Order: sequence, then structure tokens, then C-alpha cells
Amino acid sequence: MAYFIYDGTDWNLIEYLDLSGTSQAAGADIAEFFPASESLEAGDLVSIDDTTPVTVKKGVESDGQRNIGVISTQPGLTLGEEAEGSYKVALAGRVPVKVTQTSESIQIGDLIGASEIAGNAKKVNGGYIVGRALEAWTSGTGDNDVVIFVNPIYVAENVASSMEQVASLETRISNLELQL
Repeated sequence: MAYFIYDGTDWNLIEYLDLSGTSQAAGADIAEFFPASESLEAGDLVSIDDTTPVTVKKGVESDGQRNIGVISTQPGLTLGEEAEGSYKVALAGRVPVKVTQTSESIQIGDLIGASEIAGNAKKVNGGYIVGRALEAWTSGTGDNDVVIFVNPIYVAENVASSMEQVASLETRISNLELQL
């Protein structure tokens, strides 16, 4: 499979993926090469380095909206050009991320965000997340990572509680209307 991009003058090959054989050789995420301000490894949660433009570093909880992805293990599609000190950052798709052993247990679908330990993730109830868990994880089992679907977004905390409050208000308004 070949991917091309048209720059207005020429068609340029940006990716070639050989899927011949009996199994798919590629991974399940879309990654882009980013230079890093420190040494990184597969599974590290990363954030934009606020001291150097267009550079990533191990992300922590306090990085908030700068947390953007995870260092990929084997991307299905890689964008950009490899350079010394650059890493493949998974920006969307399925990828394993390191989890701190102090995280709450993780269930399928739980929100995953940065922890206080650089490069590690944890279960969160809202705020800036890097993705959602695709598998369960429990501390102390020997597993140091969990597969997530990378989707860095902001999720309002306690959305379920807010929805219950709205339903309660709607009921109260209906009751008041009946009394009028």
C-alpha cells in the first residue's frame, strides 16, 4: 500500500506499507516523528516541551493540555521524517502506554491521563486525557502497561453526576408547571 501527497506540483510518496504475507506487519496507530528533549522509549506518555518548540518530553499530570500522545511500538502509518533524537509519537489509534503502579484499577473504556510520574499514565475521572482503555489493568499483577485508544481531548469531570442533576431539575420544573 502506498500513500502519496500532492504538493501542487508533484506527487510525493509519504509512506509505503508492505502487507504481503499471512499477517499484517504494521501496527494499529498513526504516528508522527517528533524530536525529544530527553531519551524516550515505547509506551512513554509524552507532552509538548514548553521550553523548546515542536519538541516532546515525558508527560506528567501538571502538563495538562500539553499531553499529546504515546511513544509508539509499531505504527501502522508514520508521518514526517526520522532525524537523530526523534521518536514516533502515536497521535491516534491503538497503542500500549506505561501505567504507574499507584493508579486505580482500570476497566475497559476508562479515561486515561498523565500521572505524577513522568512518562506514566493512570486512570482519571476527567480533565485532559490521552485516551481510553481498551483492556483492564490492575496494580500488582506484573503488567506495566495498558492498551489504549489514543485520543487526546478534554473531558469534563463528573459528567454522569451532571446529567443526573439535569434530569432532577427537569422533573422539578415539570412538577412546578403542573402546579400552575
